[in-house]
Amino acid sequence: MKKRNEAVSFMEWFAWAWIGVFLLIALFNNGTFEGNGIFQLSQMQFERPVLLTLLLMFFVAVWVAIHFLNKRFVLQHRTVYVAGAILLPFIYLVSSIQGVSRYLSGYGVLISLMLFILFAAGAYLIDYKRIIQFLPVVFMIFGYLIVLYGFLNLFGNVYLLDSLSAQDGVRTTSIFQYANAFAVLLLVMWVNAIIQISQTSRMAMKIVHGLMIVPILVSFLLTLSRGALLILPVIAIVALFMFRLKQQIKIILYSIVGMGLSLLIYTRLADRGIDVMGQITQALGEGKQPRTVSIFASGSLSSWGILIGVSIVMAGLAFLIERYVEPKLQAKLETAAPSKGLILPLALVVISVLGAISIATDLLTRFLPPVIRSRVEDVNFNTHSVYERLTMYKDALKIWKEYPIIGGGGGTWDALYESYQSYSYTSNQTHSFIVKYLIEVGAVGVALHVTMFAMVIVAFVRFYRKADEENRNRLVFYFITPVIILLHALIDFDMSYAFYGGIVFLCLGVMAGTQLQEIGLKWDKQKQNKIRYIGGAVLGIVGVVMLIVTSMKLYVFNQFDQATQETRRSEASFQVIESHLKQAHATDKKHPVMLAQLATWNYKAYEQTQDKQYLDKAVSYASQLQKAEPHYRTASEIEYVTQKALGNKEQALAIMEEAVNQRPFTQSYFEQVLMDLSSEWNAANQANHSTESDKLAKQIMDCYERMKKQDQVMKDLPDTVIPSKAFELSNTARLAAGKVQFAQRQYTKAAEILQTGVKTDLTAAQDQEVAAYYLASLRKEGKDDLDLYKALIQADATMEQKVDQLTSS
Repeated sequence: MKKRNEAVSFMEWFAWAWIGVFLLIALFNNGTFEGNGIFQLSQMQFERPVLLTLLLMFFVAVWVAIHFLNKRFVLQHRTVYVAGAILLPFIYLVSSIQGVSRYLSGYGVLISLMLFILFAAGAYLIDYKRIIQFLPVVFMIFGYLIVLYGFLNLFGNVYLLDSLSAQDGVRTTSIFQYANAFAVLLLVMWVNAIIQISQTSRMAMKIVHGLMIVPILVSFLLTLSRGALLILPVIAIVALFMFRLKQQIKIILYSIVGMGLSLLIYTRLADRGIDVMGQITQALGEGKQPRTVSIFASGSLSSWGILIGVSIVMAGLAFLIERYVEPKLQAKLETAAPSKGLILPLALVVISVLGAISIATDLLTRFLPPVIRSRVEDVNFNTHSVYERLTMYKDALKIWKEYPIIGGGGGTWDALYESYQSYSYTSNQTHSFIVKYLIEVGAVGVALHVTMFAMVIVAFVRFYRKADEENRNRLVFYFITPVIILLHALIDFDMSYAFYGGIVFLCLGVMAGTQLQEIGLKWDKQKQNKIRYIGGAVLGIVGVVMLIVTSMKLYVFNQFDQATQETRRSEASFQVIESHLKQAHATDKKHPVMLAQLATWNYKAYEQTQDKQYLDKAVSYASQLQKAEPHYRTASEIEYVTQKALGNKEQALAIMEEAVNQRPFTQSYFEQVLMDLSSEWNAANQANHSTESDKLAKQIMDCYERMKKQDQVMKDLPDTVIPSKAFELSNTARLAAGKVQFAQRQYTKAAEILQTGVKTDLTAAQDQEVAAYYLASLRKEGKDDLDLYKALIQADATMEQKVDQLTSS
């Protein structure tokens, strides 16, 4: 018996160890955002935290495997859920076979394996009462630290890049560097803080949780998250359905009082944040590191004083509610029928509808601070964020139609969205976990995930409804937390944070773990042993695979990191940089970033030395990159410059034309194609190759018309939509097309094309040439623009001769 207790104690310690490491990795790495992709080099910064989390999964898998191999293991319904969950990474594995990105589809499999392992771990955490009891408290402490860190940034005491955003005055993001992701944690904290007040028996702990309600709610307001505000009524309704009438009343009471106090101090704290944000913007604009101030500096101290003072008031009110109001509620509602617990949630549905009407008619919003009122009232289909999300969902459906059954593997959106986007925007995330699953693992994958979620949640709700008060209190955290995250993740990319995804699947596992009924199969002991050995072996294999693959990827990343550090030295050595990159490449021959870096650095060496061996190596690496990751943004650019350096102009042009097809809203690609075509057209004209000249002229006009069409798409966007990536019909395009029309004696068309590119500031040489061809086209038609002519001559006197030559040609 003693040994048994020791074994359980070790396993409990083991569990706390991996839970703690998981949370710590997230705490110090921006929530472990899975932002590594193939859009740009800076995305590599997200890889190490993700890999460390994946490496941790080896130990979690071992922990779960030990449970399967335990002689007391019994086949239960939770075992079936764990076995069924293996289908989720399996579908990612299958989809990776036709994955549009080898690199990202591999990560998709690893991330899905991580989520499966955490689900399985959750199913057996239920055996450890102390962990189930105290994990919510640990999570709350973790959340409180993040909330307080957000205020340290807001008041200027510490500085983290993008912890504050200047949008609409100031938005706080804390460690997540994305306001909406922070808002999700705050929604979870909001509900669970109030639950903790009700559940804990110690008055001191009730006061501590009460003390944090105002910081949580003020932080929530400071995120200015429209999505969180929109989803809040749904969360409230779902959450209230899980409680008896007494707890429902307390949740609403605490929320009203806390929000009222938070609104009182919101503007004052936001003003402090605006001042800090202004200082940060100024410092960064001057190329300096933003300065921080002591907590006891005047502006900071007064803000902390307001926040702490109002929080103490809230804590005092919590004390009064728990001391005097709660006993009275208990006495009055002790014998209330369970059906009365439906009254408030159903009433909240009605209130939500009335609230939406009142917002539309300004009955409620006039009482909100101006910034929040503006954010709420501006919600419509033409609002920037709403319009952009709906457009992304529509574009994602175009991608899905290409891979409808099992999807295109992990990272499909990152690899393909620029090819399918309806206008020029930049977003490496789909902003919906359902849409993400749809394009990554297709209809089959979505069906598997949704079925899994639904079965676990329904089974848990049935268990919860029949459970006694102790079990309800002990387990409600594990329902509320994932449901809030998943509801918000329907309209944002919260599940692209390993922290949120891990917490969701761990909690789902705990919910599945409540299904302790033995499977009604009359199997002998030998068959049951076979099952547990198979289960243990599968988990062991998964863990070992995670260990080996992740260790190799970490080695590659570390070599890349050392190469990057070498580039920052004032006397960087090409040999050292190449050595690190080659070692990384030797470990993973098809890693797109390593291939891109090797190609780039060898091409730079060629440019400096004109030694063709460097160019040959650059061409080789660029070719390997194109084969390994054809959708990697840098692949086309590197292959283009290397082929151009080899003198393969036609091949280089074909590469850039394909790049335009892949990314039809990348302005620089259009311009490069037009410049190359114009150069070839000029050469054909000088050589009197009329057939070739006509062919090239047609290509120039076709490319111009396509760019013009894309430009019109951008012009037709609602005024409220601000494109995150610029695209316009540039003077490079106008000049190329205008010259063709001028040479073909289509002077009216040439003037029409060039007129829109005429600028008042004629400093730039290209703008001067546009003006010169425009004036010459007008004069060929018997017209003129004397004011423009004078401005052009004033900008550059040689343009007088240029215009005369064109006019007389």
